[in-house]
Amino acid sequence: GTKWKQDGCMDMVRILFGPQEERKPLAPVSGVDTQKLNTMRYFRHSQLSQENKYINGLQKVLLDVSKSKNDFLEQFFTIHRPSRKMCPKAYYLPEHYADSLLRVHHYLGSWEQYSARQDDRRHRDAFDKKANVANSFGPNKDIVSWLRKFVAKVGVQKAQYLLEGAGEFKINEATMHQSIGTPKCALVFFGVPRSFATSVFPSIKEFILDVNPACDIFVHSYNVSTVIGSRMGEQSSGALDINDLDVFESYPTSYYKLRLDTEDEFQRRRNLTYFRQFFPKPSAWEYPVSMDNMIRQWHSIEGGWKLLEKYEKKTASRYDRVGFFRLDVKYTHPIPINTEETAVIPAMMYPQEIPRGINDRLFYGAREAAALWASDRFNTVEDYLSWQKQRENQEKVHSKGLHSEEFLRYLLLDKWALNITIRNICFQRVRTTGKVLTKDCDIFMDARNGEVSGSMLAGALTVTPATQVLR
Repeated sequence: GTKWKQDGCMDMVRILFGPQEERKPLAPVSGVDTQKLNTMRYFRHSQLSQENKYINGLQKVLLDVSKSKNDFLEQFFTIHRPSRKMCPKAYYLPEHYADSLLRVHHYLGSWEQYSARQDDRRHRDAFDKKANVANSFGPNKDIVSWLRKFVAKVGVQKAQYLLEGAGEFKINEATMHQSIGTPKCALVFFGVPRSFATSVFPSIKEFILDVNPACDIFVHSYNVSTVIGSRMGEQSSGALDINDLDVFESYPTSYYKLRLDTEDEFQRRRNLTYFRQFFPKPSAWEYPVSMDNMIRQWHSIEGGWKLLEKYEKKTASRYDRVGFFRLDVKYTHPIPINTEETAVIPAMMYPQEIPRGINDRLFYGAREAAALWASDRFNTVEDYLSWQKQRENQEKVHSKGLHSEEFLRYLLLDKWALNITIRNICFQRVRTTGKVLTKDCDIFMDARNGEVSGSMLAGALTVTPATQVLR
């Protein structure tokens, strides 16, 4: 009442009802078959909680646009919370269901109903995951009175006419025969979100999320308001809005998890002074900021991986394919991760005939390879420096110290001997000012053996062409 009159925005909690049926079904009402109506058939549901918010679905709102300001569209946040000023922050607590004036019941339905719609996200694993949570509580029969009231309002004949065909659907044969063993995939985003809402996320949605709609999402970043460094067009202390990451919440995925570390938490975990002694020479880096930021990136990558591992343990499941993507680059073409390669990296920064370094800005591949790429960096530093000292006069060692790309080459090729596919994947770094480094994709291998190559800035490719396999 009062808040609606004042603010003009009312939230509506959402809760998911699962496919478990009651032992004794409800009897027909005035000739209407209740078993064709999900609201009269399914009464078990999930609990409203922070943990289940992506199972239940994010809150929706009723918005009185007459109370909005002139700059409302410019300040638009997400469809679930169009305005931070007008709309209340979502609270996912059991008591919020009781307090909410309006509630939204979502029904998972049977597997046949769920799979009838043509949607790549509606696979068996996603259904089973949601059903497992959505059958946990109940029964809740708050809604069943609607049918008798509806019949009383419109009359028996009109009610039967209007509800004719309800609950009927055409089975999607392709989905019905879908294997339960469909590869499970995860997308892990890391780093800090520069110019995220305006430049980065639209490209993430179009070229990563929409291309891999069945993948779960994990995000690790830092609870900071500025970034430090002045290399490559960045301001010496550029501002950023970490709240921009909330836009991930509006994307319809089966699971999403975000973790933000503070600078204090990071520095308690990582001794920056120790790593600074390995500042690479020769190098175009900025001392000590470039080294510190590399360690922050490594920490964020590992933090994202730990979120993934924790969820695997909790659900007794295991991902088959994993992709890692930065939060401060603009992607330019689709990047599907459910491919056959063991490990894929982008062909950027170095001519790839005899690469002295491996690009560290993106990875996707088999889970086992992803684990090495993401979680074995800090453990390998001393081994790498010892290996480097023994070979400092060889071609393999270009700079002394801890240079990220050269270190990654050692980690993946020399230490673990992974089969690595280098692909012409183009993405461009973005600065806090909004500046996009459009020359980031200029170095690609020349055409060989009939393969497509060269700069990909001119257009988008559905599948990026492989340029070389390293063994």
